[in-house]
Amino acid sequence: MNSLFRDSAIELGVSSLITSLVLPYSTYPVASAMLTHLAMQTVANTTFRGMGEFVAFCEQSRETRLGRMMIIATHVLPPIDFQLVHGNLLNTLIHEFGHATANLLVYQNSVPNIQIDLLSQTGSVAANAATLSNFGSLLGKTGARIFVTAMGPLAVLSWGVMCIAMAKIGPPKLKPYLYLMGCCSFASTGLYAFSTPTYERAGHDFSILKTYVGLPPIPTSIFLFMIAAYPLILFLKEVESQAASPFQVSTPDLLLQ
Repeated sequence: MNSLFRDSAIELGVSSLITSLVLPYSTYPVASAMLTHLAMQTVANTTFRGMGEFVAFCEQSRETRLGRMMIIATHVLPPIDFQLVHGNLLNTLIHEFGHATANLLVYQNSVPNIQIDLLSQTGSVAANAATLSNFGSLLGKTGARIFVTAMGPLAVLSWGVMCIAMAKIGPPKLKPYLYLMGCCSFASTGLYAFSTPTYERAGHDFSILKTYVGLPPIPTSIFLFMIAAYPLILFLKEVESQAASPFQVSTPDLLLQ
């Protein structure tokens, strides 16, 4: 039981940290709504874990189909709930920070202003792109724009690779979260590329990359979805492994490892 509340408390702490990082860039005063969601997420995920622990220690219930489904849900639902809101928001923040950092590198006095819509989980960066820096001059005007544009998606993809690498060496409790975050980093970027024909506009990253470097959005999207399948498979395998050993959820000796 202690592990149940400990896991939920850790998840709440990480969610609160991500929320506190994103809120300064929010375009809407929805801090109270986000904090309410944090509380709801904690209650829901604690309930999920409690159900799983109860079933895990009830021999007859554990052998039923419903019991097995509840145990699997214990491991599947908390990471998915975390990813749908806070993981995706973190991806948005990393994406916009990639653009902002690139602006600072290639333009003088760029002063990038990041704005994030918490409801749609999208963002934008406004910056002064009038004068190239020394590094920007080496790239040229067109090269600087390509660099700034590419750094948003590349930042998210780099984060996805880091999540997968950390999952390989991280503690078992975090593996499902990290694998799913890695999967969604590639999948969300792939979905963004896939949206290019529908939402083609001046500020769409993949529209710009298509125009200046000939990067085809749809094949790029398919390629990223294929890569996203790898951490997704690892996520499902990890969930299956943990669900197959339900007593591991609350065994003190294993938790101390």
